[in-house]
Amino acid sequence: MAKLPSRKHFASKVKYEQFIFDLPDIIAGRKRRHTTAQRRIYNAFWSTIIQTLFVELHHAYEQKAQLIPDDNGDTWAQQTQEYRAYHREKAGHLTGNQRKKYKENTPGLLTPTQHRRWQKTFRKVYEREIRKRKRSGTTGSDIQAKAKAASIAWAEAKSKGAETLLSTLGTQFYPILRFTDTLYKSFRPGKISNLKYNKGNANQVVRLKNGYAEIGSKVKYADYVGRKITRNATKADRARDTAQYTVRREILPDNLGVFWDRAATKARDAMAAEISKLARENRLLS
Repeated sequence: MAKLPSRKHFASKVKYEQFIFDLPDIIAGRKRRHTTAQRRIYNAFWSTIIQTLFVELHHAYEQKAQLIPDDNGDTWAQQTQEYRAYHREKAGHLTGNQRKKYKENTPGLLTPTQHRRWQKTFRKVYEREIRKRKRSGTTGSDIQAKAKAASIAWAEAKSKGAETLLSTLGTQFYPILRFTDTLYKSFRPGKISNLKYNKGNANQVVRLKNGYAEIGSKVKYADYVGRKITRNATKADRARDTAQYTVRREILPDNLGVFWDRAATKARDAMAAEISKLARENRLLS
C-alpha cells in the first residue's frame, strides 16, 4: 500500500501560499495564530528578536562601562573625581599602608601627626577669619570661614607630602555601573529552547505580547542610574519625583538603532529557517 503525502501543516500548496501571504499580519499580531505553523513562525521571529537585543545591549553595556562608544555611538559620562574618591569601596584600591591610615579615623589618608598639623592650621585660619570679620564689621557665613580654613589646611598638608583620597582614588578608573554587576547581569542574554526565549537572569524582564515585546530589568534602581537631578530641582520636586532629569547613562535607549537592525535581520533568517523546516515536514509540498 502506497504511503500518502504528509499533510501535517498544510492541506495543499494553496494553503501554504496563503500562510506565506499572512506572515506579516501574523508577526505583527494582527492575525490570530490558530495553527501550530503560525505559532512556530511567530515564536521563532520574536524569540530571536528578544535574544539578539539582549546580546547587543549586554555588549553595549560592557563597552560603555569602559567609556568606549557602543555600536550606536552612545557613551556614558565618567564618574566625578569626588564620587570615585568618596563614594566607592576603597579597601581594594588602597595599599596596605594607605588602608592603615584610612582606618586611623583621620580625614583622607592623613597620618595622626599630619592630622594634628592639619587641625592646627585649620583652627588658626578659621579664628583669623572670624577676627577679621569682627574688626571690619562685615557679616559672613560660618560655613565660608570653615571652607577657607579647610582649603588652606589641605593645601599645606599636600605641600608636605600628605596623601588625599581625591588625589589617590579620584584619578583612578572604575568601570561605570559595574560595582556589584547586579544590573549588568540582568541584561545577560538567555537561550532559545523549542522556539521560546528563556531569561538569562532572574532580574530580566521579558514580556511577549500580541505583536510586540517588552524587555528590560527589574533591578530597583535601573530606572534611575541614567538620570541626574538638575541643579535647580527643589527638595519638594525630588520628594514628588517631578524633578527634571538629564539622561547620563542610558542602558535601554528609545532609539535602538543598529541593535534593532541586527535583531530584525537575525529574526528574518530564523523565520526563513522555520518556514523551510515546516515545508520539509509537510511532504505534500516537496
